[in-house]
Amino acid sequence: ILGTRRYTEPIKWESKTFSRPCTHRKCHFTEQLQHQFPYIKRAPEDKDYTVVKCSICQVIFDLSRGGRSSITKHSDSAKHKMFLDASSSSQKFPKYGLYIKTFTYLYEKKFHCARTKCEAIINNTFLNFALENLKADLEQARMGRIYHRKTTRGADGGRYSRQELNASILAVKEGRKTVKGAAKEYNIPRSTLRHYVQGSRGAIGTVAQSGTGGGGIRSIPEEDEKRLVEGILLMEKWGFGLSRNEVMDVVQMYVRSNGIKTRFNEGRPEEDWYIDFAKRNKLSIKKP
Repeated sequence: ILGTRRYTEPIKWESKTFSRPCTHRKCHFTEQLQHQFPYIKRAPEDKDYTVVKCSICQVIFDLSRGGRSSITKHSDSAKHKMFLDASSSSQKFPKYGLYIKTFTYLYEKKFHCARTKCEAIINNTFLNFALENLKADLEQARMGRIYHRKTTRGADGGRYSRQELNASILAVKEGRKTVKGAAKEYNIPRSTLRHYVQGSRGAIGTVAQSGTGGGGIRSIPEEDEKRLVEGILLMEKWGFGLSRNEVMDVVQMYVRSNGIKTRFNEGRPEEDWYIDFAKRNKLSIKKP
């Protein structure tokens, strides 16, 4: 008679017990409440989404009358806060057993330490030592020099060849075709062709005939690099061969004196750049 969303409660009046409808609607555990309070779950024995269970303190309570206010009241209770503090302190150092095994492996097999002391040793001793070693390893790390193609895109990757890319670049530069027309004819991405024509990708806007791509812009202009190679070979011919570090020092002096803008840190190249430089110009540095 009263409907599904209204309920009755027994009252006593003149020694007679009867029921009267409640003045407010029945509250249910909705998805919005579940999202707002993720630690509140629906109770297993609940059938009409009015009984919930707290996953932190394992308390089961009814929210049919209060709804959100009932959950808020439960969250502010002393029991819930006590369990919340206990769970947060236990999750603060979850790998206690693992660190104890580390101590026993490094020091003594019968090593035993309290949780707080073990945490202090890890945070104040082992952690600083590990961070210092990691920082030293990162400073000495070198960037990889050997790269392998992972996709079939690009020149000689299946969609178009280097000859087709060079032909499209030449057609656009001579004015025979537009970038859009050449890209459609040779099946080349328009942005890729535009980069090569403008010279923002590849050496002087062309594609290398060997290797896996046109390559990026060199750190030092080609003419300046030839001068450096001639000077290094001349000094070697006169009996004053340069070592690897001396070559990088010479490059730094040349870059600074000529005001060349490079990507080098303070104008001095890294060892990776020197390896490519020596390989590109067929230099053989025998002096250590």
